[in-house]
Amino acid sequence: MDIIEISDSDSSCYDIEEESPEVFMEDMRGGKEIGSVYTRSAEVINIDCLTPENVGVEQNNQTEIQLIKQWKSEGRRPDWPEIAQYGPELKAYWLAWDSLVIIDGVLYRKKESEEPHDSKLRIILPTALRKKCFTLLHDTVSAGHLGSQKTLARVKQRFYWYNYRKDVEYWCRTCDICASRKQPYRRAKAPMKQYNVGYP
Repeated sequence: MDIIEISDSDSSCYDIEEESPEVFMEDMRGGKEIGSVYTRSAEVINIDCLTPENVGVEQNNQTEIQLIKQWKSEGRRPDWPEIAQYGPELKAYWLAWDSLVIIDGVLYRKKESEEPHDSKLRIILPTALRKKCFTLLHDTVSAGHLGSQKTLARVKQRFYWYNYRKDVEYWCRTCDICASRKQPYRRAKAPMKQYNVGYP
């Protein structure tokens, strides 16, 4: 089952330097924006980095996903007191417990549909691979530097992770190529016209 096909073009198959994204997570309840900061660098991507095998390895290297996979394998959903000590990402996966499945060592989220055969599996993408995902689905020539909504739709078809909407919006908003194509913001002004006034 291959659900991470990105493009039919061979031009998107490159190599990438290993660099972990710089990430910060802040609690929205404190009045601060929740989001992830991914540092951009001169890089090229290889689609092979997002194969199920590589994703499974990276999932095991991330504590939140590794713990969920461990509990799923044991067939045991931990109680809230055991979960409370962890961060918001693990809690989000815990809340989505019934929709998570493990297939061939990879954790997926099942998106239910009214038609059983239309149900889709989306890979739970670990942090180490998210920047590579953004580069493939937004930055490459074949991706076309689409806007945040279309890029978000592409991500949603294949992947899932905690707070992915904010991450996609941030990535598109900070893209230099996209910004260079936008018209500068101009404040609306009333057209000039002649006003007839009486004697002061």
